[in-house]
Amino acid sequence: MVPVSELPTGRGRAGYSLIEILCVVGFLAMIAAIALPSLFRARNKSQATACIDQLRQLQAAQQQWIIETKPSASTKIKKKDLQPYFKNGQFPVCPSGGDYKLGTPSEQPECSLDKSEGHKL
Repeated sequence: MVPVSELPTGRGRAGYSLIEILCVVGFLAMIAAIALPSLFRARNKSQATACIDQLRQLQAAQQQWIIETKPSASTKIKKKDLQPYFKNGQFPVCPSGGDYKLGTPSEQPECSLDKSEGHKL
């Protein structure tokens, strides 16, 4: 048996080779290319769902305001009319950056973003 002190040591490896590093970086890039589009779709879907939820809250506040004030059919509803019906008097904001449009008592609230993105009641 050969003592450990007499085994050939060579130069030894101080780190990873360039090829090994490039393989790892390439593998991580492929994983990111696969995962990122799914994450963006999930984020957009959750924002659209939150927007629809807030449109429902707007609609409920609008219905409550209509019951309390009995406005005429042509009355334009303003944001300040509905503010008391929200927590801390804060009017909801679309998480995707859209703007909520209020119409007359017979119209539903709408988001200014594209309806094909799911921002519609």
